[in-house]
Amino acid sequence: AAKLADAPRSSFHAAEEMGGLLALGLIPFLALYQEVSPEGITTFNRYKVFVRSLLKKAEPRSDAAILAAALAKALADVAFRVRRDANEAIEMLRPAAKKVPESGICLPLAQL
Repeated sequence: AAKLADAPRSSFHAAEEMGGLLALGLIPFLALYQEVSPEGITTFNRYKVFVRSLLKKAEPRSDAAILAAALAKALADVAFRVRRDANEAIEMLRPAAKKVPESGICLPLAQL
C-alpha cells in the first residue's frame, strides 16, 4: 500500500513544487490519492479552500469564475465519488452555480 500511495503523493508534490496552477490539473486524481493515503484528504481540503477563494474573488460570469466553477465541479466529483458525501459536493457546486449560472453547474447540483 505504501508504494501505491507514493505515486499520487509524488505527482502532487512535483506539480506543486513547479508552482503556478499546474497541480490543479491533478484534481481528478485526488480520488485515488484519498483512497490510498490520508495525505490525500489533507491535499483535497487545501485545494477546496483554494478553489473557493478563486471563486469568491472572481467577478460574476468572468473567465476566472468559469475556471473556478470547473475546478469546483472537479472537486465535487471527487467528494461524491470517494466520500459519497452529497452535502460536501453541494457545498462546492452551489457558489459556482450562483456566480456562473451559465457554466452548466446547475444540472449536476440539481442531480445531487
